[in-house]
Formats: sequence, C-alpha cells, structure tokens
Amino acid sequence: FHQSQAGTTIRFEGTSYIVLADLHITRSDKTLEAMGIGFPSAIPAEHITIRNVHLQGLSYGIAYTASHFLFEDNIIEDCENAQVAGSGHAQGMFSAGSHNGVIRNNHFHRNGKRVMFDHNIYFAGDSDNWLIENNLFTGSGGTSIVFHGTMNHIVIRGNTFADNYSAAIDISDYSDTTLMEMRNFLVENNR
Repeated sequence: FHQSQAGTTIRFEGTSYIVLADLHITRSDKTLEAMGIGFPSAIPAEHITIRNVHLQGLSYGIAYTASHFLFEDNIIEDCENAQVAGSGHAQGMFSAGSHNGVIRNNHFHRNGKRVMFDHNIYFAGDSDNWLIENNLFTGSGGTSIVFHGTMNHIVIRGNTFADNYSAAIDISDYSDTTLMEMRNFLVENNR
C-alpha cells in the first residue's frame, strides 16, 4: 500500500481474531498525517497478530488498543510527524490501554525527529502483561520504549538499543494530574 492522502491505511474497530501478514505500507508526502495500521480505542480489538509487515515513512506506524496482541518479525522505520505547523508527535508504535501482548523480533529504525516526545514504542494508559523481547531499536528520535500510565507485569529482555536521541527505556510518572502506578517490571539482558 502507498499512502497518498491523510488518514489510516488499514483500520479495524471492535474486531477479533485478525492476522495481518506480508504487507508493506509507505507514505511519500511528508505533509500528510498518515497512520499505517489503526485499532481505535473506542472498541478495543482482541486476538490480533501482525507478522512480517513493513511500515515506512508514516506519522504513526501503528496505533492500537488491544488485548492478546502479537507483533512479530516486522520493520517500522522513518515514522515522523508531518511537516505542517501544529502537527503532533510521531511514534513507531503507540499503545493505549492494551493488555496481554508480545512485541518480538522486530526492527524499529529512525522513528521520530530527534525530539523528546517522538518514540519507537509508547505505552500510555492502563496496560499490563506485556513481553518485549529480542527487538532491535536504532536511531530513535526520542526514547526507544516509553511507559506512562498504570503498568503492571512488563518484561523487557534481550533487546538491542543503538544511536537513540534520549534514553533506551523510560518508565516514569510523566503527569502530575493522572494517577500512575508502575509495578512488576523485569528489565534484563538488554544491550
């Protein structure tokens, strides 16, 4: 797919048991706000598998609210916000209020514009039971993996981080207006 207008290339709402595989989604016009794959938060998706997908040059590679989510053997690269005044931030992957997921064996490369709020993976809201392992994070515009919200039972292991603008991993209470609680994190064997 080649994104030639603003919007989301593939959008699912309230869906279950979806497999996306062997896709390449790009955007060439950097003035467009474009997302590769979207699962809106109004009705969370369940049992989603995304495998061997290449998301390139979008504002957001993927944004979702889901449970039982597998993201494996994918490439997300060169995602940055559109070149228009007042545009938002860019994420390779944005997850809001998602549960029971695995992000494994992916390559996140050059996502964001070297500003503090552009990240490879950004978890927000209430999320639990996530495994993030054996991924390669290179050239992040901000932090590679960010957690802001109420998070529980998160494992981050065996990942490689290189040439990131900010931290490799940020687990922090970002807001002074929202209750945030971080519990049961295991971070091991990353380099």
